[in-house]
Amino acid sequence: MEYHFSTREKNGSICLILSYKVNRKWRQKSRQGFKTKKEARAAQDDLLDAARKDAESGASPELAGITLRDFTEKIFLRDKKNSIEYGTAVLYRQSIARVPSIADKPLHDITEGEVINAYNMLAGKLEISTRNQTLAKVKTIFSYAVRTYHLRPDNPVLAVPIDKDKREKKIKAFTKEEADQLVDSIGNPELRLAVLISLNTGMRFAEIAGLTWADIDFFKRTINVNKQWGTRKDGTKGFKPPKSRNGYRTLHLTARLAAALQEWKQHSPRSIDGRILPGLEQKKHSLNRAISKFKPGMHMHSLRHTFATLLLSETQDINLVAAVLGDTPATVYNTYIHYTQDIRKKADGYIEAIFGN
Repeated sequence: MEYHFSTREKNGSICLILSYKVNRKWRQKSRQGFKTKKEARAAQDDLLDAARKDAESGASPELAGITLRDFTEKIFLRDKKNSIEYGTAVLYRQSIARVPSIADKPLHDITEGEVINAYNMLAGKLEISTRNQTLAKVKTIFSYAVRTYHLRPDNPVLAVPIDKDKREKKIKAFTKEEADQLVDSIGNPELRLAVLISLNTGMRFAEIAGLTWADIDFFKRTINVNKQWGTRKDGTKGFKPPKSRNGYRTLHLTARLAAALQEWKQHSPRSIDGRILPGLEQKKHSLNRAISKFKPGMHMHSLRHTFATLLLSETQDINLVAAVLGDTPATVYNTYIHYTQDIRKKADGYIEAIFGN
């Protein structure tokens, strides 16, 4: 590697400057605060070693001392602004804020032990799932720093042992009778319609908030799910694509829901953007409160679970339920594991009856 050293006075002290050539381009590293030129010359070997490491890794010298927090905000989120949702960017920022012991350290200096300590410090403060989500986000940031910017040779998060949640997870859902009683218990017509849509279609809250009259076909008895309402990548509120490619789907419009929508259409004012429930996103808290008042511990997403579990129990078809929910079969299987286990038990009975004798 071609290089040479020089010195100059800066702010009353000596600054040591290393100019070195990498891939036909000259770069510089500097270190200041020396009292004499002799002190500066004594630091030449350390500065040269640092330059060689940067040259071997291909790292940009401008990013050599960047902290984990600054890399996340100024580089990672900048590069990803067109590929991740606004809410996902918030999660990355929250994850870095949860690990203050490493957030403001130079990214290339953070050790595996320091990451383990930062992760362990979250115990008792956050749920296991939130702690693991935090670690996963930090892992992704480090991977990007290693793979794309070559800021370090390894990812210190890869070998960090994560805690496993040994608690039994069971989806909270209403019975069919409870679901009917819930609808009747809600006095607000707008909130009652939102509950009825969710229970009859399994749609996500954001999908219901973004539902327009153009998506409803009363003649064919269908609902076309092609968008949702929420915070977009630029931070503004509005229509945005469904959560995933599977989110695009056509659902059956039940007779009960069709009648409720027809009545709502006749008596409610039209919104400029064509949404059926234009103010719903501002009433999510009131909606969850009404649902939990009927049955403590339940919320809007419990209605989606109710739809899924009732349909799964009736049809015993994971692929069908996944298609209607806009999820993958794997997600449905893992989410509703207790119900899918019941289905497998029923299948065992069918197999025994057919082939056992």
